[in-house]
Amino acid sequence: MPSRILARFFADCVERSYDVEGMHVGTVAAGRIGLAVLRRPKPFDMHLHYYDRHRLSEAVEKELGVAWHPNVEDMLKVCDVVTINAPLHPERRTSSTTNCSRK
Repeated sequence: MPSRILARFFADCVERSYDVEGMHVGTVAAGRIGLAVLRRPKPFDMHLHYYDRHRLSEAVEKELGVAWHPNVEDMLKVCDVVTINAPLHPERRTSSTTNCSRK
């Protein structure tokens, strides 16, 4: 591969990338999978948030440095990225997800 093509490839990768340090990442549902998702970004100095009907223990919140939100709407206001790790229950079958940018 010629060096100018390789340089263009790397420039394109850098242009599309962004620094995750300091980002606010949240998860809806902090069960087995949601908790595993929250553990992944811890080394990257991210601010972690979660919403779940059942709050995690204080020890787990302290260990991960996560902030609990009493409802999804409050969490969405502060997060840059949100993952949904909730099982599909009959009560959720009519809900929909919208992809929109935060302002």
